[in-house]
Amino acid sequence: MSDTGTMYNQQGLPLIVVDNAQCQAVIALQGAHILEFKRKSVDGTIATPLLWLSPNAIFAPGKAVRGGVPLCFPWFGPHALVANAPQHGFARIRTWRLVRAVGTGDTTELVFSLTSSSETLELYPHEFTAELLFSLGESLSFELTVSNTGTSTMPVGWALHSYFPVSDTATATVPELVGSEYLDQTDNARIKRLARNLDFSRHTDAVFTQSPDAITLVRPEGNIEISTENAPTTVVWNPCNLANTMADLGPGTQQQFVCVERGVAFGDCWQVAAGDSTRAAMRLCMVPVQVLPDTDVRYGTCNPAQPGGTTDCHVRECGL
Repeated sequence: MSDTGTMYNQQGLPLIVVDNAQCQAVIALQGAHILEFKRKSVDGTIATPLLWLSPNAIFAPGKAVRGGVPLCFPWFGPHALVANAPQHGFARIRTWRLVRAVGTGDTTELVFSLTSSSETLELYPHEFTAELLFSLGESLSFELTVSNTGTSTMPVGWALHSYFPVSDTATATVPELVGSEYLDQTDNARIKRLARNLDFSRHTDAVFTQSPDAITLVRPEGNIEISTENAPTTVVWNPCNLANTMADLGPGTQQQFVCVERGVAFGDCWQVAAGDSTRAAMRLCMVPVQVLPDTDVRYGTCNPAQPGGTTDCHVRECGL
């Protein structure tokens, strides 16, 4: 165990620090929120971080931390009826309970639990138990299980709100989304079609429903493969110049990250019957760039190049 005073020079939140043969990770008990995940190289040195944590993040009880992968639950976006309810639900600002921790040397599994209470019932009139399992090793995996312990059907919206570092937002994109319809949250949720690569030179808040299970964030420093089960919604977000007015971001930080979130929102939301449980999963895998002779790359696969050619080839290291 550690805390944000020790790790980030801000007193406020207890932390769990994982250090195994494959990775290092930091998870806050508030929100069961993973803040950092870093793969280790063969020689044990730390590789490039998989996740982005704001240099101006605020670590305070009851406030969502900017960066990492917070869980938005049990609704996504604003509350449908209560104007002053927490944006994206209450799960990311409540303390979760660590119920299991298992280590094998190469992989560490942690399971956190959140149960409905008198406070949550005031905002969300459903009894539930949510469990979030982390598998920390060659890749970073999540498994969310939501159980309806009440007597009526329970609507559920959620998202794993992943922040990823990028060296160049102008070239970052998710090619699998091109050609898809989306809700443009910056334009009154109008339905549009993504005709070309995402444009992060302006405020981006795009919701894609029924998107592919596997998508790829393409970046100059190496792709990130995002594989999911039962999480058909993809949300892509970057605040652009709005970051200048956000205390936990600040000028220039919008050029350091993009959010590619997976979950269920809007028409994809779950309806969990009384007594039933529903499960979803997500795996994040970083595919670093290496230069190899006589190869070409097509989003993570190597193909023959033109004679004498040498191009970047994305070489899998994630063990998937």
